[in-house]
Amino acid sequence: MGALAGKAPEEIPEVRIKAEGQLGPGGGMLLIDLAPPAGAKLTFDAPFSAKGSGGIGLEFPKRISGPLGEQRLPLRLPIEVADGATGPAQVELTYYWCTDGNEAACRREQTRLNIELDLSGSSAGGEAHLSYRSRGDQG
Repeated sequence: MGALAGKAPEEIPEVRIKAEGQLGPGGGMLLIDLAPPAGAKLTFDAPFSAKGSGGIGLEFPKRISGPLGEQRLPLRLPIEVADGATGPAQVELTYYWCTDGNEAACRREQTRLNIELDLSGSSAGGEAHLSYRSRGDQG
């Protein structure tokens, strides 16, 4: 059952998304609203992880992990922005959602968000906000 362990990073589905809000030099926050596919619900007691990377002059000081229910929604991922930083940033998300009814099933959602950020803020910090809804593809 080690199929997922050998999964190459390029096989993780990628989604391009634009964040709303402006970040300036210093410590800021990336806020991520998660939503399950239509007719499903997030599984709050299942494992969750979010890890940021990418860009030039962008640093994500910590990975968020643990049960999804221990996180505040929207998710709050700290980001450090250097003077003159450029994007895009990438955030890898892994979490679970479940459907109800006779055909009830739980699915692992794993995706890489390529996030376009507005890094033109002149004041320190700031917040950038985005929403991601699982597509529910059965692939």
